[in-house]
Amino acid sequence: MGERALTSVQYGVESAHGTEVNATKILQGAEAVVPRDRIPSFPQESLGVRARSMRSEIYQIHVETLPVRIEHGYFQALPLIFGSGVKGNVTAAEQTESQSDYLWAFAPSMTAANNPVSFTMEVKEDVQPYTIEYCLTKRIRLAGRVGVNEPVNIEFDMFGKQVTPKAATAALSLAAVEPMIANLSEIYIDTTWANLGNTQKTDILREFNIEILTGVHPKFHGDSKLMTADAESWFEVMANFVFEGNANADAIFDAMQAQTEQAIRVKMYGSQIGAGDVHSCVVDMFGTWEEVTPLGQTVDGNNLHTALFHAYYDDTGAVLFDVNVTTDSNAY
Repeated sequence: MGERALTSVQYGVESAHGTEVNATKILQGAEAVVPRDRIPSFPQESLGVRARSMRSEIYQIHVETLPVRIEHGYFQALPLIFGSGVKGNVTAAEQTESQSDYLWAFAPSMTAANNPVSFTMEVKEDVQPYTIEYCLTKRIRLAGRVGVNEPVNIEFDMFGKQVTPKAATAALSLAAVEPMIANLSEIYIDTTWANLGNTQKTDILREFNIEILTGVHPKFHGDSKLMTADAESWFEVMANFVFEGNANADAIFDAMQAQTEQAIRVKMYGSQIGAGDVHSCVVDMFGTWEEVTPLGQTVDGNNLHTALFHAYYDDTGAVLFDVNVTTDSNAY
């Protein structure tokens, strides 16, 4: 009988898309299921008997969705997630030699290929491990609630080539990780991308939920039941917030009514905050407020605003969004 205690998710970066590799790291704290990669069809035919079908067929093999959740988010997991969905011309640049912190600047091009990195994922247990190659990320979600003793939660959905029961990579080491602490999150709101990050809004942020649809998708070209390539399409970025019902929240409501364009920064920290921080995740986006509801929630007798930010293309800055991750790892 397979034991939950002996279950883990691990991964390795593929040197060529779709070429399976051994895992090199454990995705600690990740919860994943072994996804369905084929759906049998049972053709209904006129058989001259009181039965609709007498056969089954498999027409395609494909992992449409491999959902992964890390309830207690940590920074060292982020390069895998954004590298397999956003990427762009990113390198892990060392920031401070004594601290060995590295900046992963995921600045996706709006006009050229971003070439996300593919991974081989292993869902490992003590009875039967499973391998899924050619995994790329199509959806990313980061969410946090302030004041309720919680981390930042991470969810991401991958797609992949196929599920193969086989032995998993053995003897990988667990590593120290840095938690993403929801209480240490910050929000900045400015009117232009050039001024992004200049104006922090304090005493306002209660919740955030950022969702990125990467536009990365599989392609099928015949000669195989399996996907043979991948491609990129549109990015979509939306963010839900809950704000303290104060003057800053009222200004956001006014900006929604006037459809004033704004540049938003959400910055998530680890245990060290401010200048010289070793671990952080910064999500920047440009657009406007689609919906703001004053008195949208009430908590402990306090009125809160709920808000939905809709990111769109800033022609001046030639940008929709970007992500900057600083952590102590320089490899996927």
